[in-house]
Amino acid sequence: MLTLLGVKRLSPAAISTLKEALASIFWYKRDLRSFLRIACGEEAQGLVAQLDWEQTKLHVVADLVDTMARQESRYQEGLIRLMLAVCDFSDFSHLRRLEDGEPKARRAESAVNAVRAQTATYRDQIEERERAEKLRELARAEAQAKRLFQEALEKLRAKYLALVQHEYTTPQERGLDFEQLLRELFELFDLDPRGPFRTTADQVDGAFTFEGGDYLLSARWRRDPVGLEDLDAFKGKVQTRLENTLGLYVSVTGFSSTAIERHNAAQPVLILMDGTDLMTVLENRIGLDDLLLRKRRHAAQTGEVFLPVSQVLA
Repeated sequence: MLTLLGVKRLSPAAISTLKEALASIFWYKRDLRSFLRIACGEEAQGLVAQLDWEQTKLHVVADLVDTMARQESRYQEGLIRLMLAVCDFSDFSHLRRLEDGEPKARRAESAVNAVRAQTATYRDQIEERERAEKLRELARAEAQAKRLFQEALEKLRAKYLALVQHEYTTPQERGLDFEQLLRELFELFDLDPRGPFRTTADQVDGAFTFEGGDYLLSARWRRDPVGLEDLDAFKGKVQTRLENTLGLYVSVTGFSSTAIERHNAAQPVLILMDGTDLMTVLENRIGLDDLLLRKRRHAAQTGEVFLPVSQVLA
């Protein structure tokens, strides 16, 4: 028969050895009381408080353990944890210091060993149940994290669509809102975004870290595709940084074919994203980190700075 905890009911032999051990390993009732308050668990604290400590230790222990055993569906976990706590006893020096202490210590040690023999199966079952509970808790946490991530991504998608529909007074005003959206997107994917920032030589829209590498970011939302002059200027900024620094250029309206072809012909230090790439990420059809990885790998293998997301998902 299984209880609600999924652990086999304790046998009469297990109950008997538990009572014998509890009465043997504690000579003074105050020590027994302190142990029971800790070992029985919260669900059995009321029973411990109601025990008649004027009785002998064996009577006290029998009252407690028998009551818990009769209501095992309620107190089984407390009983098993009590047995496991008894099994942890290995030092009986407190008994050896008593008069006739050596026989008392041997009796207690023998009683504890008897509990260990009865408890081996229950210990395995408890540990298996705890492992299963940890896995369930991990699954719940992962599901919660996934739900929160999807909600945050959906908010960014709605924000992006609002930027598309909003009529801005100046391109600079839209650009600032677009940069803020990209920072929030990069934060969501744990890419440690920074910026924008200005040095004595130039101004950069932002920067981020991906797989241990540093990237400069340029973000543009213009009526026409970004041309060769803009890509050249951004490449120049990237090349003034440390040797392994790369650049990501995000242009909602894409890039001119001439700009892409010219940068394909040179040693690439840039990877390019357009509005279709961005929307695909915001629609959760591909992760930003996965897309960046595929674009960077493609550039390293082919020298081509722009890999459309349609080819990634094909």
